[in-house]
Amino acid sequence: MADLTNPNSHVTKANLAAVMTGVGSINDARFLKIADKGALATLDEVSKAQLSSALSAEITGKADSSTTLAGYGIADAYTKAEVDAKITATYKPKGSLAAADIVSSLLAAANEGYVYNITEDFTSTADFVEGAGNTHTAGTNIVVVNTAAAGETAVYKFDVMAGMVDLSSYATKAEVAALTPQDVQDIIDGTYAA
Repeated sequence: MADLTNPNSHVTKANLAAVMTGVGSINDARFLKIADKGALATLDEVSKAQLSSALSAEITGKADSSTTLAGYGIADAYTKAEVDAKITATYKPKGSLAAADIVSSLLAAANEGYVYNITEDFTSTADFVEGAGNTHTAGTNIVVVNTAAAGETAVYKFDVMAGMVDLSSYATKAEVAALTPQDVQDIIDGTYAA
C-alpha cells in the first residue's frame, strides 16, 4: 500500500488511487472503488478535510439507509410475520387437568401447543404419541402436538413432556455412607433388612 505521509497534509490523486486499488483488491462489496467517490476522483489532490468529509458522508449514509433487512441486502433472515408465527406456535401453559379430563376433544388445531399439568396418576391411551398403556405420575405435563408429516392432514395427539420421578424408595448418600461391609454383603445376598 502507498505511503500516505505528506508534509503538505494532502493526499495526492496517485496516493488515493493506490489506496483505492488496494481496497478494491480486497474484493469486499463494503468498500467502494475510486470511481464511486464522485468529485474526489477528479481532483489531483485531496485535503484531509475533503477526505474526512467524504468518508463521514459515506458512513452516515450507511447507518440509516434502510428500514428493512432486505434494504441492507440480507435475504436469509426471518421476517416479522415469520417470527410472529414462530412465537405463536410455541407451548402455551393452560393449567392443570385431572386424569379424567384428558379427552380426545382437546386434540384440535386450536389447541396445538397447549400444555396441561396432570394432577393425578394416569395411563396413556391411543390419543398419545407414545401409544396406550404407559403409566405416568401426578405432575406429568402433556402437550397437544400435530404428528402429521409436512403436507399431510393434521393428526393431533398428546405428547408427554415431563413428569415426576419418585426417588423416595432409593437410599440417600448418608444412608449409603453408613452401611457396613456386612450390610453391603447382605444387600448382595438379598438378606439385608433396613
